[in-house]
Amino acid sequence: MQPLFTEEEVSEQLKVTVACLRKWRLLGKGPRYVKVGNRVRYAPEDLTGWLATQPAGGTIPQERLHDSKLKRMAVPA
Repeated sequence: MQPLFTEEEVSEQLKVTVACLRKWRLLGKGPRYVKVGNRVRYAPEDLTGWLATQPAGGTIPQERLHDSKLKRMAVPA
């Protein structure tokens, strides 16, 4: 069995506060977690899987280009 991460370790890795992780749990967002007694723990593979589902990129979807602010920011081809 591989070791589980604490809230503090996960907050440090994700660069968010422990309070943010707790809010995500309350809202049903964020990485999957397990309760060990009254303690919250995170499995490394759950963090990896959750991160893989998060939006990434640096391009603006074509359907959003109609937004006037985005048009001004668009770089000409």
